[in-house]
Amino acid sequence: MVGSAIATLGTMFFLWLGSGIQFGFGSLELPVTILSSTFDARYPITDFNAFETQAIGLFIGQCFLATLFLQFIYCRGILLFSALFRSELVNLLVAGFCLLSPYIFQRRWFSAYLDKTLYVYLYQNVGQVLSGWTRFYFGSAGFTMEKGLLLLGGVWLLIEICFFVTIQRKKFHLA
Repeated sequence: MVGSAIATLGTMFFLWLGSGIQFGFGSLELPVTILSSTFDARYPITDFNAFETQAIGLFIGQCFLATLFLQFIYCRGILLFSALFRSELVNLLVAGFCLLSPYIFQRRWFSAYLDKTLYVYLYQNVGQVLSGWTRFYFGSAGFTMEKGLLLLGGVWLLIEICFFVTIQRKKFHLA
């Protein structure tokens, strides 16, 4: 767990450092336009009051923490499937499906009939959720990062409970 966090942070640091050296670092106070959380996304945008600005440093920090949490959930989920099935093919298929599920199931017309704010896989694109694009795209004010983190926390708790039950029921032997 600590090793995966260190590897993720190290990789992100070197990517940030490389792109900063190549293109320049810039100011972290540059404004980013986001859709206001008070705007009702079911109605058309009629004026600029529907938007707010946020410093890019804060936006990147929020995206980074949410992405780190998602990667932690993926690591724990893969460990659970490794303990359950002992097959790398199952791990590959499940992780691939989880990564591709937003692109497979994300359809705008579908949200007119169903409330998609409880679909955990739609919170994987944290930048779109934080900027308000997902609320605008699906016409729902329910897509907030707080709700997404609560749902992801519930998934993490479920994974940990399943992992605990699996470890208690199975006898692992050294080969």
